[in-house]
Formats: sequence, C-alpha cells, structure tokens
Amino acid sequence: MPRWAAATFRGKAAICKVLEQDVQASPTATVRDTGLGILVACRLVVWERQVTLAVRGVPVREDAVTILEFDDAGLIRQFRSYYDKLRMMDQIAAGLPGLYGWFARKVVGSLVAQANRGLDTSGLTAAGPGAGPSSAMRAGMPGYDP
Repeated sequence: MPRWAAATFRGKAAICKVLEQDVQASPTATVRDTGLGILVACRLVVWERQVTLAVRGVPVREDAVTILEFDDAGLIRQFRSYYDKLRMMDQIAAGLPGLYGWFARKVVGSLVAQANRGLDTSGLTAAGPGAGPSSAMRAGMPGYDP
C-alpha cells in the first residue's frame, strides 16, 4: 500500500505519481458521485463520492471527500482526502474468513465500540440501505433543507 499521508509533492510529475500509485493500489475500484458530487467555488473544488473496491478479496464501500485548493496561477496548492478508515476496517474484518477473520472482527469491533461510545446519535435518522453516514449527517445539520 502506498504511503503518502501528510507528504508534500511538488510538480505535475509528483502528483501524477501519487495518482498512479492510487490506481495501482486499487485497480478494480469504481467511483460514484454522491451528495455534493463535484462542487466548484472560486479556487476550491470539493468532490464527494462513494468508492467501491475489494481489499484482500473483501468488497468494501467507502464514502470519501476530496478537497483541492488552487493558487492564483491555477496550480494545485493543496490536495486532501477524507474517509472513514475505521468503517473500512470494519467492512474488511467482517469479510475475512477463519481464525484471522474472527480475530480481526474482535479487534476492530472493540475499536468501533470505543469510537461510538459517548456519541449522541439521537439526532440522526436511519438513511436506508446504501446511504452512507454523510447523508444521515447532512440530514441532521442545522439549516439543511432537502
């Protein structure tokens, strides 16, 4: 798995290399725009999407948001992506077979329980099958009117 978190890349070649490594790491991934889709405002692009891929043969669906900021010359100043890594780990653990899968489910289940402890979810509504947490969270946002 490529490692580039919190790294700085300069120039088109470096950015292309990062994107190529991303494609190589998940060659079967499919992407579907969700929520905002692609939103452009001034020098900022926000891309909300759902990525479906297989990790160790286990199907995984992740909701992701990428933010690109551009400078005055139209060059990328900052590129960052956000996704729920714990949710991905939970999906992978749920699909792993045998003793390794059992152990992964126990460890990840403990992490998920700790992460959820103390969260007030009373304002969130069930979003239905296939809807990611982002749609449920938006429904609970003040001023959100679908």
